[in-house]
Order: sequence, then structure tokens, then C-alpha cells
Amino acid sequence: MQGRPIMQDGPLPPLDSVFYNSDQKTSYGITLIGGPKHGGQKNRIWILDTGIDGNHPDLALSLRDTRSLARSYTGNNPLVDQSGHGTHCAGIAAAFKQDTMGIGMNGVAPGAPIISMQVMNGEGIGSWINVLFALNHIAINKNNQDIELMSLGEYKVERCSNSNPALRDAINNLSRGSRGAFVVMSAGNCEDSTNNCTIDKQANYNLPGCIKGPNIFTVTSLDFNQNALTACAPYSFLAHNTVDFIAPGTLVFSTFKDSNYIAMSGTSMAAAMVAGIISGKNGAPERDNSSRML
Repeated sequence: MQGRPIMQDGPLPPLDSVFYNSDQKTSYGITLIGGPKHGGQKNRIWILDTGIDGNHPDLALSLRDTRSLARSYTGNNPLVDQSGHGTHCAGIAAAFKQDTMGIGMNGVAPGAPIISMQVMNGEGIGSWINVLFALNHIAINKNNQDIELMSLGEYKVERCSNSNPALRDAINNLSRGSRGAFVVMSAGNCEDSTNNCTIDKQANYNLPGCIKGPNIFTVTSLDFNQNALTACAPYSFLAHNTVDFIAPGTLVFSTFKDSNYIAMSGTSMAAAMVAGIISGKNGAPERDNSSRML
């Protein structure tokens, strides 16, 4: 097929501009949905992205037992993240700050096992064939109710859900059967952030977020401040026939490459929130109007 998957995030703002909860060492977006939720998460989170920084101290517990399952389909090391995007999403879902000193990050489900599937390069660009290779590896090695996170996508795909039958079938097959997994995908970002995403026709053409099925969730992004979730982020696709959940995604503090921290915005971040929620709940989020998802 034509096209290729890319990261679905925005520019990197300076750290001092983010809403960071220094008491719980996490993003206020995470505390507003009921996290961090410590304790016994067994659901592994497979992260199809730019890789994960295997030396980041706040990801050490989550990577402790999963390094042998990590794979790179870009010719690089899956535990070296040249972009930082995969490390950021991993931290939102599962980072665990193991001491109380200094700055650090606790994700939605601190310490949940994460597995790096490197399908995009340091520029955040990949190929669908590499995504399919990663999905096949997951299908062979997954456990029941594992979580597969794809914070990536391709825009303006005609006949979106049927445009890549192999990808559609691989995603649907992951979620079915006695070893069915949860599949979490980003909804995509408007190319022009001044557009109203609720009416943007591109909202129906973001692959793989347009693919639907049981236990397959597409996530768009909320703005927030220290006190409350506010409104749908202006850059976020919000197609009623595509989006399943909406979660905090703007100026989210998290881990970054080279053992650093930063804030990023995008439906990528919101999708990582939902992956952490599923791990923290040991199941899918409830579909209600509550702002607390855990």
C-alpha cells in the first residue's frame, strides 16, 4: 500500500511549561483520571513505536522481565530510542519512580511490564510491513489480555478500514480468541490545529485508528490543567463513528530518551494513558461520563 505510519504527537515544549505534580511525581493528567494506580499489574503492554530507552531509571522495573521479547524492525536496537516518542509513551503508561528524591515519573500503572517493538526510526517514520512483522511477533508471544499500543498512523487514507486488509486482519486477530489482547490506537491529529476536529473529514481516514472490532480502542485527546479536565484538544480527531475514548493528551509530562524527561502533546499521549488504564484495571475502561477512569 502507499503511505507509511508516523508518530502522532506535537512539538516538544520546555519542561517548565508543563503541569507536573511534584508530590506524586507524575503528570496532572494522570492524577485527574485516578492514577497513578500502584499494585500487581500483570497485563504486558507491547509498544509499537520508536523504541524505548532501556537505560531510563524510571522504566527499569517495567523492562526487567521483558527485554528478551523486544524486537527492532528498523535495523537498530529496540532498547535505544533515537526519537524519544516511544520512551515518552512507555512512561505515561507504566513508568515507576523507585525513590522519592528529585524529579521522576510515575505512569498510570507504575511498573506494568512493557515490551519494545521498534517499528519507526529516529525520525518517527516507519513502514506498514514492519508493523505487520511486529504484530505477528506479538500474536505468537502474547498472553491473554495483554495490551498492544500503537501511537502511530497514516492520514488521509481512502476506504480506510479496508485499505490494508492484512493490517486490519492482524489487528482483529490479536483481540480475539482465548488469548485475546486489547488493542489501543491513537485517533490522529489534525494537520492544521486551527481546524475543528469534530467536523474534520480527515477524522475518518486515519489508519489504523479507523479499524474497529471487539477490544479495539481508538483514543483522542483532552486538554487539562492542574484542577480539571477541560475540553477536547483542538488538534484531536473526534469522529463519533471512530473514537472510543478520550483521555488527557496535551502537555503530558513523561520519560524521554537519554534518561531525560519532557512534555509532549498528541493523541499518542492520550492512547498511552488508556493503555495504562487497562493495565491498572486489568480490563477495559468503563464507557461513562466520569472523569476518573481507574
